[in-house]
Amino acid sequence: MALTSNANWGLLLAERAGLGQKLLRLAVISLMSISIVPPVVHLGEEFWLKLDYLLLPVVALIYLCLLLAGLASPIRLNPMFAVAFAFSVCILSSLAYGTEVLGHPLLARNFFELAKPWFPAIFFTLAYEADFSEESLRTLGKSLFPATLLICLYAYGQWFNMGFTQYLDPYYSGGLHDEGGLAHYRRVYSTLSNPNTLGIFMTWVIGAFSLRALLGIGNRFLNMVLLFACLATLAMTGSRYGLIDTFLVFLLILRLPAPTETSEKKRRRILLVSLPLVVGVVLVVSASNRATLDRFQMLQTPLHEKSLRTRLDVLWKDAIEQFLQSPVLGHGPARDIFTNVFTDSEYLQILKQYGLVGLVPYLCFFLVPLRMIYKGLKSVDRAGPWLEQNCTATYWALCLSFVMTVIALVMNIGMGTYYDSSLVAFLWIWMGIGAGVAARITRALRTAPELLHG
Repeated sequence: MALTSNANWGLLLAERAGLGQKLLRLAVISLMSISIVPPVVHLGEEFWLKLDYLLLPVVALIYLCLLLAGLASPIRLNPMFAVAFAFSVCILSSLAYGTEVLGHPLLARNFFELAKPWFPAIFFTLAYEADFSEESLRTLGKSLFPATLLICLYAYGQWFNMGFTQYLDPYYSGGLHDEGGLAHYRRVYSTLSNPNTLGIFMTWVIGAFSLRALLGIGNRFLNMVLLFACLATLAMTGSRYGLIDTFLVFLLILRLPAPTETSEKKRRRILLVSLPLVVGVVLVVSASNRATLDRFQMLQTPLHEKSLRTRLDVLWKDAIEQFLQSPVLGHGPARDIFTNVFTDSEYLQILKQYGLVGLVPYLCFFLVPLRMIYKGLKSVDRAGPWLEQNCTATYWALCLSFVMTVIALVMNIGMGTYYDSSLVAFLWIWMGIGAGVAARITRALRTAPELLHG
């Protein structure tokens, strides 16, 4: 079926355009950039938060004032609140079990884990309630340019050891490990404080600019410039996991719904071009630094690579042993034994801390939004070529949110996103945007079936 009349555009783009809604969209766009550019805010020797977390009370206060003034709509309940509540209950149960039964000390820092599940739910809800229209999604896409460009420029400064980086690094450094990686191997971390975290982010924005170029959104030259800049930055991180996931991004783009034969041909061409493109950029960048080139060459024999062997033989083995000691409820946060222990697999970290009981709501943080987004992708076939041709930004946001969520699930095998505070706002905001877009498409097709014809 196809949705052909331009008059139907209003159904898909129908929006709550009041002052409260516009301010909410502005807040979401601002929080997205704030989550990836400014440094962390230290609230003590061992306690710090990202600025986007600290601004949430300000957003809540403004919303409350607008709500009382009748300028904003009440926030609707969504499944993510139930997921956050369930995970908090699991964490509390594991904390009590670890303290009372396993004998772990009850530290004040453990209680912060009870608040963590609510941050993804809040960021998701803000974006979901923002109800981004076609026009506002184009504005959102444009906001990615300056933020991503600043991150890339800072990374280039670290790579070439430019003077301005010595003033910025103390504010962004993730610690001695990351500083050592930068000094000895030129593994840049930019504003994300860790080269692997920067690699994850670059993988997502490579997908964003690739899709923008593919769909003809905005200036194609600028899209390609940012795409090359992100590929170069990814190479500078030396993140092999990020490189592998970037290839997976292009494979996912190939498998996205293609309402027309032209779209499908474009997907095939971009895949054929992207593979040598990624390899070429990585080789050119890494050729200027022997340590980076050596890291990527280790992919030829991945099972013998030191990082993977460390995970398989030490880190993951230890995590599995901890999980088997308490498989149902885990050990709880147990900061006394888990502080400064890096599992390098978020799934195993959840299992050893919260057991099988905690793994279920944790997975729901990803699977619930993914299911909502996937329902929108299924509706693309019903909408036919009209959606891709007339609502390209809407189609772009839907596809990108799906790709990002799937990639996050893959990344969590050897890294993490829920525990990485630099990525939480950016990732779950995009999940909320994708779920909101999917709901609008599905709602438009459901409420106006008479507009569909074969």
